[in-house]
Amino acid sequence: MDIPQNINNAILKQSNEHKIILDYVSRFDTAIMNKKNDELLALIRHLAPFLQKDLISHFEMEERFFFPAILHTLPSEENIKTVLRLQYEHGILTRDLHWMTQAIERAKFQQADIDQELLRYLRPFLHALKIHARIEIVELFPLIDRSEACTDWITRQIATG
Repeated sequence: MDIPQNINNAILKQSNEHKIILDYVSRFDTAIMNKKNDELLALIRHLAPFLQKDLISHFEMEERFFFPAILHTLPSEENIKTVLRLQYEHGILTRDLHWMTQAIERAKFQQADIDQELLRYLRPFLHALKIHARIEIVELFPLIDRSEACTDWITRQIATG
């Protein structure tokens, strides 16, 4: 896979986090399909701290630097709608994340018994997250990459904090 021309390290790191999310959801789905409870338990136990720390900071980075960069440097109606849609999804996912992490922390996990109610909510959450990540991979990061002004704006904003 070729590294896009205008992507700098901060932008590349943010972009790569989407691939981590897609991989996690894929492993989760595989563990459910193959009824591998031990693997599923490990994924769920790892999920809450990952979501609380990494996902929220990921959303904050996009909303602080990436979305404003697009609005400042590429302010078309289509781009504004894309940013608004992604921000809306961040809000929904963040709301659901708080509930999900509490449910994961409350769940009593036994090797042979995984909380089915938790799985009933966790699966749609992870799939919504996967769809969101794909949209950002397909729409957001190529848009940023095609615009030197956008990547420069992000780089300057990150450098100044």
